[in-house]
Amino acid sequence: TDWVGETSSDLPATNWVDYFDSPELSNIVTAALTENTDARIAQARWQAAINSAVISSAGLLPDISASARVNRSIYENNIIPDQTNYSLIPAISWEADVWGRVRNIASAGERESEASRADYAGVRLSIAATTAQSWFDLIETHLQLELSRKDVSTQNRALMLTERRFFGGVSGSSDVRLAKSAVANAQATLASRLQARASAARRLEILLRKYPANQIEIPIDLPELPPLTAVGQPIDIFSRRPDLLAAEQRMQAAGLRVNIARKNLLPRLTLTGNGNLGGNSSSDLFDTDTLFSNIAAGLAAPIFNAGSLRAEVKRNEALLAQQLEAYVGLALTAYLEVENALDAEQRLLERETALRTSLTE
Repeated sequence: TDWVGETSSDLPATNWVDYFDSPELSNIVTAALTENTDARIAQARWQAAINSAVISSAGLLPDISASARVNRSIYENNIIPDQTNYSLIPAISWEADVWGRVRNIASAGERESEASRADYAGVRLSIAATTAQSWFDLIETHLQLELSRKDVSTQNRALMLTERRFFGGVSGSSDVRLAKSAVANAQATLASRLQARASAARRLEILLRKYPANQIEIPIDLPELPPLTAVGQPIDIFSRRPDLLAAEQRMQAAGLRVNIARKNLLPRLTLTGNGNLGGNSSSDLFDTDTLFSNIAAGLAAPIFNAGSLRAEVKRNEALLAQQLEAYVGLALTAYLEVENALDAEQRLLERETALRTSLTE
């Protein structure tokens, strides 16, 4: 079965924050993508996967090794001159990829590397979104805090007026108690929003690795929302979501491992060679004629336990089924998130319109 298909190489970027036309937001997101610990971990995993792919591809080339020895014989009778012998023992091993097993191993490593690349892109996208959301939350809590302070001031003035009316005999004590209750509720809301702003600031500091510097400057207002255009169709998520792209690559890698496990049941054609190059001078070790005349090729076939190898095939088939179900689950979740986001966009627009009318009235 051919498990390797065409996959989009276009991963989502994080420059969408520029649409808000907010230099502060762009700078903060850039700093988070550089300093955030999750981004660094994902980048290190990608680098590890790249090198694992290089290791997987090593079997396509011969494995060459060599050992060198120097022996010196000293004779005390001075009749036989002292002698120094140099020897170089090369060894070459290479598997002729008759069934394509080695190529499958290399391809599986490449797919895992591409999956880690998609994971890295997904982490960067998530960090950019989380940072932007935390930035908006911080501004929002700051604005709500200012509103709460004004509300406390307003309720205190109302209490003062109510007390004057009470002392003037115009209102009763219940009105004073209600005014005092309103002041207390406003103060409670103020304390809650002070806590919310401090929490939002700490979350953003953690994302930027600046905790507990407490040096984030808060803008006085939210940036203008850009128009939401070209959102596409829900089907577009299959070519744009990093988690789906990574799952697809891992599913293909799992399919290749099924092929590898099946081909392990077949004989392997391995070419091996070794020799013993030597002489009284170190230059003899690199003599071309001597080298080619001493290295011989051998043919070897593996001896295998059919029971364990067949179990390995079944194990990899089960892992492939697991990857397939994981991909389906991710696809369903992606559809759900996109549909919810599109629906929320419409409902939030309706809510904003109603709130503006309420504010005007």
